[in-house]
Amino acid sequence: MIYSKEINNTETQYFIIDLGAHDQRDLEYSYHTWNKYRYNLIKRNDLFIYRTPQKISPSRKFFFFGSGKFGKIFTAKKGYKQYFSEGDQYSFVEKAYHFNKLIFQDDLSPNDLIDRRKKKKNDWEHFFNQYGINKITKKEFLFLLNMGIGNNKFLVRDNKLMIETINQINKENYYVPDKKVSSKTRGIYQKIFSDRVKNNYHNQCAVTGIKTRELLVGSHIIPWGKNKKKRLDPKNGICFSSLIDKCFDKGFLTINNDYKVILSPKIKKDKKLYLELSKFEKKRIKLPDDKLNYPALENLKSHWKEFGFF
Repeated sequence: MIYSKEINNTETQYFIIDLGAHDQRDLEYSYHTWNKYRYNLIKRNDLFIYRTPQKISPSRKFFFFGSGKFGKIFTAKKGYKQYFSEGDQYSFVEKAYHFNKLIFQDDLSPNDLIDRRKKKKNDWEHFFNQYGINKITKKEFLFLLNMGIGNNKFLVRDNKLMIETINQINKENYYVPDKKVSSKTRGIYQKIFSDRVKNNYHNQCAVTGIKTRELLVGSHIIPWGKNKKKRLDPKNGICFSSLIDKCFDKGFLTINNDYKVILSPKIKKDKKLYLELSKFEKKRIKLPDDKLNYPALENLKSHWKEFGFF
């Protein structure tokens, strides 16, 4: 267990902390800021779970994505990037851990956690503190941590690469040179890319609307091997079901510049497949809420050209 020492310490406290937008003062897996006059319970070596709230989540549903430990606590001074008002404090994150499995709102019910609202309800409205810090029990922390870890063993090297990749994407640097790629590291890069793309599309297939996450793929438009600068670019991805992903990859269908589905004539050779996909022909795909996350037309044009659509 990554936090065995802290969990066995009876003085350890546990929190859920919300991540703000990336242009705000908090930086995921690096440091977190709060104001001691508004919230003054956190101390060094306490543990936390990261939550992205609904208001900034691409899928418009909150999700838990990682954990960490508060290190030494500093006072933010005027001129510091962490300073906004008198009383601001910050702590650098130690033992940062990115979850193998993102925990989405739909994976939980309010009954899975302790409802601290005066009026208990079976929904998430006002369930979490609006200030963005919620103290929780050790049991709640372990429940979320175990969900996030899944069946995977914690490996320091893999976790470090996942966090580095997330920070790289946040800086809009999508380049991955071949020298950094092995059979193992490629899987990590692909997972981070795929998680980001699927979340942008509300975790549903852009063509069929399928929402079963085990059947969803964050599909590259320009394949991984053909452009190193676009390997991590979410605009080079679309969330597809496994079937649509394979059909797109093999050129049985494409997406035009109006974001509508275009079928290849060769698909008619398989009557069952054509019957299944013809219902989506010339229909607009479901796109991300944020236009900045739409698939780039230059990438789609590359796909058209490769398979001779236009």
